Amino acid sequence: MAGIDLNHVPFRGDADAIIDLIAGRVRVGFISTNATNPHILSGALRALAVSGTERSALQPNVPTVAESSSAGFDMGAWWGLVAQAKVSDDIIGRATAAVRTIVESPEFAAAIAPQGVTPGKLVGEAFAKRIIDDTTKFADVVKRTGIQPE
Repeated sequence: MAGIDLNHVPFRGDADAIIDLIAGRVRVGFISTNATNPHILSGALRALAVSGTERSALQPNVPTVAESSSAGFDMGAWWGLVAQAKVSDDIIGRATAAVRTIVESPEFAAAIAPQGVTPGKLVGEAFAKRIIDDTTKFADVVKRTGIQPE
């Protein structure tokens, strides 16, 4: 979206990427906010932007990529609960209600806040639409950039 040419450097996880960032072996990286936050607070790393649609509660003064340079950019991570298509509507309904009770509780929000995570509220068709939309978006990215598996 920004027309920037970056080289992908595969790491085994956030910790390895952070070590190379701090050491200067790589200059920039997309790494989870909760993993980088202690290093940002210490001054070892500088936060440029967050990749989701909303600012991070851990770094509220850091703009989103969409705010700072590329309108429409959304690479925020999400987690969801899915089941086999053959699971009955009754079980899906009960599981959805139970999960919603947990996700909407103040205790859950407080437990995940230190990780920079905000509870989502997409359920049912809205969640299915997000999965389909992201699949379509990333298929387009792969096509436009010519990304190839190694």
